[in-house]
Amino acid sequence: MVCQDSEMINTVLKNKQAQKKGKMNAIDEELENIFVTFLSLGFIQDTLITAGDDGYLYIWEHERIIRRIFAHEGSIFALDCNQKLGFLASGGIEGIVILWRLLVEPRSNIKSLDKLKVYNLRKNLDS
Repeated sequence: MVCQDSEMINTVLKNKQAQKKGKMNAIDEELENIFVTFLSLGFIQDTLITAGDDGYLYIWEHERIIRRIFAHEGSIFALDCNQKLGFLASGGIEGIVILWRLLVEPRSNIKSLDKLKVYNLRKNLDS
């Protein structure tokens, strides 16, 4: 799914930053000061995940970014989520497709992504 409202998401980030100014720790401040265009998005286990033009995947919770994970060298143009299995696949401009699993720590509810498999499509096309 391609996000047509990347400007809206950037505006939400700026508004959240203005609301919380002076009430953040260093990690929160770093995540609030991100200026990125989100090229695709998906939902898995009621969690919004977006893919940016900077090569990172972003995990959202309550209208704010809670985790940023490096995924690709360059823009991520494809993101597909499988709700039933809890997997997602990301595809970058460099010709790499990565299979991920959303992990949720039971006690703390901390969310992260676990890289399961990497496929190099460019290598296959160059042969």
